[in-house]
Amino acid sequence: MAKYALLIGVAEYRDGEGYPRLLTPLNDIEALRQVLLDPEKGGFDEVKLLPNPSPPEMEDAISTLFGGRQDNDITLLYFSGHGIKERRDFYLGTRDTRNNQQGNLLTLTAFPASRVHSIMSINSLKQQVVILDCCLSASFADGLLSNDEDSTNVKQQLKEKGRVILTSSVSNKPSFEKKGLPLSIYTGYLVEGIATGAADLDEDGVISIKNLHDYTTQKVQKAFPKMQQPEIYSVQPELLEIPIAKAPIRNPKLRYGKEVERLCKSGEISPVVRLQLDVLRDKLGLLPEDAEQIENEVLAPIREYKRKLQLFENYLREVVNRVLSE
Repeated sequence: MAKYALLIGVAEYRDGEGYPRLLTPLNDIEALRQVLLDPEKGGFDEVKLLPNPSPPEMEDAISTLFGGRQDNDITLLYFSGHGIKERRDFYLGTRDTRNNQQGNLLTLTAFPASRVHSIMSINSLKQQVVILDCCLSASFADGLLSNDEDSTNVKQQLKEKGRVILTSSVSNKPSFEKKGLPLSIYTGYLVEGIATGAADLDEDGVISIKNLHDYTTQKVQKAFPKMQQPEIYSVQPELLEIPIAKAPIRNPKLRYGKEVERLCKSGEISPVVRLQLDVLRDKLGLLPEDAEQIENEVLAPIREYKRKLQLFENYLREVVNRVLSE
């Protein structure tokens, strides 16, 4: 399995033609490139930048990203720029994007979300990730549908196409830059989560796509409540676990305890699980006596519950037998 990313940032637009220059997109893609290429963090095999493209350049780069890959490769498409809704259709801004004299988008100057979905569908890869940092970005999910399809098919199409989508905002709300910050609000927290490892919310050493979304959403909403609402779209639980980056295991004892709890729901450690835990213990650098103490602490409440349950069952059995014998 290899990992490939295309990071598109569009900051420059035609002056005075409807779309103001943006401050952060080029910084956004460079900062994200650094953490994705870092072998101790993102570990991506290839990350390409596409600053201020025209529509044909965007088409070529997106086609290249999703073409010629293996089924299980991870492909990530990121966009920072203007998101535009024209009637029911959603578009990604390009350097050529402008309005006509009536103030409506000249659609040939932007890149339609429906075309992105078409390119992705042609290749039928199983692990496609899209991250959009733009206004109205949740509207990108609408691009799954052609005009004659019913919206109830969205989830089924997401499932069939192996796609997970992260958006910086809902379909009717803007996304924000903040003067003085080098990165956009949303991408700033994406990068922070990967760079520091803080997005590894379950502390298992891996930052999944869901980890990254949950971390970024928490940070955005805490810093800017009610202003911006990130979204995630996928109906396949396994896609939410796509590994985007690695993270240092900050608390090996906590990590070991969580794994004991996950593997030993019965309160007992089977021979197979014993082998798994021993491997994890050595990987985390824990001493055998520390691991044993953690196991006892985690399993003690489970065992106590089972003991009380057994006492209750014995008492209930005695009562039933007494009633039947009378």
